[in-house]
Formats: sequence, structure tokens, C-alpha cells
Amino acid sequence: MYAMQYGFDFPHDFDMGSVRARVAEIGARFDELPGLRHKAFLVADRTDDAAGRYTPFYVWRTLEGMMAFLSSTSFEALVAKYGRPVVQGWQTLVDVDGVAVDAAPRFAVQETVAVPADLTLGRLGEIERERAAVLAQDPSLHSAFTGIDPAGWQLLRTTLWQSRPPVTVTGRVFDVDYLARSRQPATAR
Repeated sequence: MYAMQYGFDFPHDFDMGSVRARVAEIGARFDELPGLRHKAFLVADRTDDAAGRYTPFYVWRTLEGMMAFLSSTSFEALVAKYGRPVVQGWQTLVDVDGVAVDAAPRFAVQETVAVPADLTLGRLGEIERERAAVLAQDPSLHSAFTGIDPAGWQLLRTTLWQSRPPVTVTGRVFDVDYLARSRQPATAR
């Protein structure tokens, strides 16, 4: 599996309600998108420390599905509306379903972490799987994803929650305005 994400920051006077309305209008179109495991439409209002942000997060079962989406009219429409984004990608280290996987998540937390130079990829995977196993015990956890960008040796941790995440989970909190997901049977991850 492979994750990708792009995002748009908006000026402080931008009406984030227009983004939320757009998600409500188009979200269901992404259900059953070929090759997609899920797409979380993440939206955060402006805070004192950060701009308002719209940043869809995708987990793909296939690279072919991802490439088909990036060349689709849906992606072209996004580019026409907001401009061409930088599309980031991560190889999957951990992808775990939580207790609340069948409920619609309401919140997401994302954190980017630098990988220490002295930490092997094998040990890093063990650490992240242990971390995800602890999170998976929380009855509000929908899913936990950790991916690695080996070009910059950075991790992206993304957790989706049915209710407010515990304070022990660090990173930027987003609203999940819609979760598009495939109903295809899950494969071993």
C-alpha cells in the first residue's frame, strides 16, 4: 500500500465553509474509486499558529489506482480550482484498523517525524507497529497509518478517530469531513 497527500493553506479571511461545502458535494464520488483503500477529506480551521488547511489523505491499494486518479478529470478539476499541488507520498510501514473502523471518523491527527540516522528500518518498523498496537486498544480509534518517505527519511503518522483523540497523541488535529472508502475485502497489511 501507498499513501499520498496534497494540501492547500488558506489566508486567515478565507471562508473554510466553502471547502466543507465542496467536500459534502463531492465526497461520495470517491467511494469505490479503483485501487483506493480510503480517502480522508481533512479540514482544519485557522488557529493562531496555523493557516486554515484542506489536505486530503489517501491510502491506495495499488499504484495503478493512484496514477489513474492523478490523471483523472477529478484531479484536473481540483487543479483548476486551487492550483497544482505538490503531491507527497509514503511507503507503508503500518496500516492498522482500530476498534471503531466501522464508524465514520470525525477527527484525524497528523504528525511528521524525522527518522534518526542510527535507527534501522527494521527497528523503526517494530517501534511503529508497537505504537499502533497500543493506539488500536482505544475504542475511538478508526485506523492508524505510518508511512515513510525514504528520500527525506521522514515518517508521517496519521490516525483517524471517532471522537476527540487522546491528549497523548501529538500532531495537528483535523476534522474528517468525509471518509471515502472501498468496500473491497482488506488484504494483509
